Amino acid sequence: MYIVRIIPCILLLMVGFSCRKTSPDSHTVRLALLKGPSAIAFSGLLDSVKTIRDEKFETVLYDDPSKVQALMIQKRVDVAVLPFSSAVNLYNKNSGYSFLASPVWGNLFWVSSVAEKDDKKPFPLFLSGQGTTPDVVVKYLRSISSLPGFPDCYPDYRYSSPQDLYRALLGRQVSDAVLPEPFVSMALQKDSTLFIRYDLAKEFNPEGFPQTAVVVSDKIIQNKVLLNTVDSLLAASVKESSPENPATAERLIRHKILPRKIDLQKVYDRCRITYRSRETVRAAADSLLRVILKYDPRSIGNKIPDDRFFISESSL
Repeated sequence: MYIVRIIPCILLLMVGFSCRKTSPDSHTVRLALLKGPSAIAFSGLLDSVKTIRDEKFETVLYDDPSKVQALMIQKRVDVAVLPFSSAVNLYNKNSGYSFLASPVWGNLFWVSSVAEKDDKKPFPLFLSGQGTTPDVVVKYLRSISSLPGFPDCYPDYRYSSPQDLYRALLGRQVSDAVLPEPFVSMALQKDSTLFIRYDLAKEFNPEGFPQTAVVVSDKIIQNKVLLNTVDSLLAASVKESSPENPATAERLIRHKILPRKIDLQKVYDRCRITYRSRETVRAAADSLLRVILKYDPRSIGNKIPDDRFFISESSL
C-alpha cells in the first residue's frame, strides 16, 4: 500500500527535474572562438563568465572552424569568430548571422629558407588550402606584383593545414610557404635560417584587410542595447588582451594557443590585432570581396553579400 502511494510522488518529482533540465537557457549569450589569432585577440574572455544586460556571456574555445560553422547552422551560438570568407559564405546560405567587427587585419607571411633564386625557374609556394583567403591573396599578388619571386612561383596545396606546413618547413621538405601566426614566430624561433620574404597582407593593402570576422545572430541584432553591449565588451577585451597585460601570455600558454618562450609582442603585431566595428570596415571588406569574387567566388557563395550583412545603425 505504501509503495502504491509513493510511486505518484516519485513520478511527479522526476517530471519536475526533467523539465528543469531540458528547458532552454535563454539567459546566456555564447561566443564560439577559434584557437589562433582570434583567441589571441580575445584572450581576456577565456577565463571568465561575464554578465551583460542580465544575461550570462560565456566563451567556448574550438580547434576546428567546421565545428563553429556547424554550431551556427544549428543556432547554438550567438556570437562567432571565424575567417571572413567563411562568414560571408554562411550568410549567403541564409545562416542568419551578420557581420559586426573584425579583430585581425591581415596575418599572412611568405616564409622562406632560400635566398632569392637566380635561375628564375618556376618553384612551388606551399599553401594549406585551395580557395582560402591566403590562396586568393597569393593569386592576386602574382597577377599584379613584379616583386622578386612572385612571377616565378606557383601554388602547391599538398599540405592540408598550417601545422603540417609548419613542420614541413622546419624539416626542409619545403623551402617556401605561406603561414599565419603563431606559426611564423614559432618557425623563426626554432630555425634562425628562416626569414620572412614578404608580409602578404601589407603587399595586398598597406592597411591590411579584414581576415577574421565577428558575426552575431538575429537574436543579438534584434536587441539594439544587447548588440551595443556585446560590441563594447569585445572591443574592451581586445584592449585587455594586449601584450602589456602580464596575464595575457599566461592565459595563452595555459590554453595551448601559444608555446612558452615566444615574443608575444611580435605575434600580436604580426596578427595586426585591432578591433574595428561595423561600418568602419565596409570599404576594406568590399575591396577584399571583389578580389575573392574574381579568384575564388565559391568560397563566398558566388556573390558579394547584400547590405544587411554589414550591421549599421540605419538597419537597426
